[in-house]
Amino acid sequence: MQLEKSAKAFKSLEECFSNASEKRLKSYNKDVASLFDEVADRVCEGCPNAVKCWQSDFTRTYRSIMLLLDTIETRGILEFTSVPNSFKDKCLRPDLFVVEFNHVYELYKKNLVRTGEAVTSRDLVARQYKEMSSLMDTMAENICSGFTFREDLEETLIAELDKVGIMAFEISVIESSHGKMEVYLGTSKGTEVGKIENVLENVVETPMGYECDSANGLMKFVSRAKFTADIAIRQISRDFSEVSGDSIDTFVTEDYKQYVILSDGMGSGKRAMFESHITLKLLREFLQSGFGVKTSIDMINSALCLKLDYECFSTVDLLCIDLMTGICEFFKIGGSESIVLHGPNVETVFSVSLPVGMLPDIKVQGQAKRLDDGDIIIMMSDGISEAGFGTVRTDWLKKEIKMPFDTMDEMSQSVIENAVKKSRDAVIDDMTVATIRLIKN
Repeated sequence: MQLEKSAKAFKSLEECFSNASEKRLKSYNKDVASLFDEVADRVCEGCPNAVKCWQSDFTRTYRSIMLLLDTIETRGILEFTSVPNSFKDKCLRPDLFVVEFNHVYELYKKNLVRTGEAVTSRDLVARQYKEMSSLMDTMAENICSGFTFREDLEETLIAELDKVGIMAFEISVIESSHGKMEVYLGTSKGTEVGKIENVLENVVETPMGYECDSANGLMKFVSRAKFTADIAIRQISRDFSEVSGDSIDTFVTEDYKQYVILSDGMGSGKRAMFESHITLKLLREFLQSGFGVKTSIDMINSALCLKLDYECFSTVDLLCIDLMTGICEFFKIGGSESIVLHGPNVETVFSVSLPVGMLPDIKVQGQAKRLDDGDIIIMMSDGISEAGFGTVRTDWLKKEIKMPFDTMDEMSQSVIENAVKKSRDAVIDDMTVATIRLIKN
């Protein structure tokens, strides 16, 4: 199953490259053609052989200059000694050509830097190989140590079940690498499930619940998360349009990790929507495949950096809550701050990195916090955090989070309504808010 999910994640990553490759090739060809035109204007204008070179012998001239371009891209500079004799013999101004070719190429490189396209593909691909190696190591580790038979607990369970009048004629206790417990129990029909659950919880020391009867007729019990996340989401698009550049998703993985991910594409509208959507889609698939947050973000970031046909930036605001322990981690890559209500205290969690796709190497740092029953988190896009005129950013949200709302739906609705009011009913940017309350089971 994990291999299938991994294959799906890599397929999505491949599609991300494929969709950009044709545009990138067209863009490259267009830039090279402009470079050649500029060199020809500077060197060949007024030359008696210009018509012959650029019309009669166009194909040969083009191939010769492509070879020179390959030389300068490899060495960084074109020297006269590197020019083939065949070119020198035909060109009436070879010295001037070398000087101007170097000069125009420098301008070409500066333009690439200015437009954000000077990321070295070779370095990015090398980084991806490193990240893929890490992914494969994780998969191999999970395959080798995916589960453990807890024979030490089996004897104890048999004895404890016998004490409450339940005879177990077959029992297996399995613990996954994520700490998830599974108990397969064979006993007489009509045995009270609640009694069994109580015994299991006391011995295993984690909440257990009946799931189903397995294929061989045994009763299957699985560990339950200690917490549940009550999540509500509200969104309003810029100028109340139908297209939003914000994308948000929530899901729980097999190892009881609750994820809430908010991505804000650069700008607004369809292009921003595409950028945030592809970022979110890739993240979900990698995380559900069992890969870590840092590795997943690194893979996606380098993929977006390689989309050289245009700048593709997206913020990533990722919250991961361990529903077994209550420990949460914030990963903010250019995302807006989040507000956390922990008991009577209100904290603000800020971003520490630039958006994904902007730089080939970003520092993915998690900010960990322990949550308790009833604690609340507000995640938002910058349309919410920057709402208001002449007010201190997010101060109003620190008051909002302390209000006695019965449900997270009520809180999220109140937040977005107040954000619109503070913007004087002018929604100049996409607004998205997620309110999360941790509830002990």
